[in-house]
Amino acid sequence: MFADREDELKTLEKAYESGRSEFVVIYGRRRIGKTALVKQLTKKYPVIYYLAEKLPLEQQAMDFSSQVADEFDRFPPDVDNWKEAFEFTLQITDERVIIAIDEFPYLIQGDDRILSHFQKLWDELLSEENIVLVLIGSSISVMENEVLDYKSPLFGRRTKQMEIDALPFQCYRDFLPNYSSEDLVRVYGVCGGVPAYLQRFEDSKDIWENISDNFFDQDEYMFSEPDFILQQELREPSTYRMILKAISGGKHRLGKIADEIHRPVTDLPRYLSRLERIRIVKKEVPYGKSIEKSRNTRYVIQDNLMSFYFKYIYPHRGLIIKGNKEGPLEKIKQDYDRYLGRLYEKLVKENIHELGLPVVEYGRWWHKGKEIDIIGESENRLFKCEVKWSSLDRSDISKILDDLKDKKTPFEDGKDVSYVIVGRDVEYIEREDLHLFDLEDIMNI
Repeated sequence: MFADREDELKTLEKAYESGRSEFVVIYGRRRIGKTALVKQLTKKYPVIYYLAEKLPLEQQAMDFSSQVADEFDRFPPDVDNWKEAFEFTLQITDERVIIAIDEFPYLIQGDDRILSHFQKLWDELLSEENIVLVLIGSSISVMENEVLDYKSPLFGRRTKQMEIDALPFQCYRDFLPNYSSEDLVRVYGVCGGVPAYLQRFEDSKDIWENISDNFFDQDEYMFSEPDFILQQELREPSTYRMILKAISGGKHRLGKIADEIHRPVTDLPRYLSRLERIRIVKKEVPYGKSIEKSRNTRYVIQDNLMSFYFKYIYPHRGLIIKGNKEGPLEKIKQDYDRYLGRLYEKLVKENIHELGLPVVEYGRWWHKGKEIDIIGESENRLFKCEVKWSSLDRSDISKILDDLKDKKTPFEDGKDVSYVIVGRDVEYIEREDLHLFDLEDIMNI
């Protein structure tokens, strides 16, 4: 299924319609929909699509040329370099064409001379031709460090670049039309808007059956997907596993993580920095503080699959491999609503502007034992927000409101203060300084 991505498609369509030579870089985590996006273009435009492999430079060029020859019903040419491969391709195409090379990092890993070769190819040949060259990659670290970085031979050549993000929550209904909004949040807690993961869930089964089918069978790819991602992106995957297990278990500060994995605190910043760079971990400081200067730092797992996996699957891998599903699944059922509390807060943050709150900046705030889920500011107003994954009646709302009022912050001087309470569902109270939202408000954005 192809959902959303209208803006990304428009960017690629503009690249084709520009009439100029275009060099587009597309990257993002595995299974996020990069290939599906490019293949959508085949409905309107001529596309040559090539899936790369880890091969020596000469073999790469031969395989690419052979595939092009097959597509155009020609004899494979006798080529042994990429320049000849592209010259052959341009000779047999009589219209503007998109040439998409998927998993470009595999070409780099097969032979890192490919970067210099493509630089020379673009400068001396392709930049003057009637084509759109698209390089696609799932390894964020390789694409950013080897293709986009200023030290890369390809730096400055790209005309467009796109990092493909997770699908918005509102698209989940396209994949699971028979699920309730609450069940879709439960799916969000596992899949995080990755299309390929959403497609693995079936709305003819409940959430627990889907979790069991996808994570309690070691032959299913979701069981080993997190390990594959770590191995693809990072060296020493075992150390990263320990760090992610510690964070998922509630150890959010450097010292606590170090104690949990029995490593010196001084070792951790480089590991956590790499996890940040590939969008698995996020560093948080209290709202209003500088992320570069604050020492009051927390680390959270921002990738929902990784969060779910290291909290519920990784600690029980031994039992699951032995075929013991009932124990681990029962633990998930008992704890899952508590786990969703943080994820629901994250979902609210992802949709905060669409809810109509005119905030310019926002974030979690904490100080000396006091915490507020979201502080947001506009020019003249401060918003103090509490998010609960529970049903809230008038009494609950009044208690939360009193609590928010008691938690004084350094940001209130000279500003009008409004309060925002988000629940799974809420009982309505009319107050000028209070905004109430529930799950259906988010679902209907």
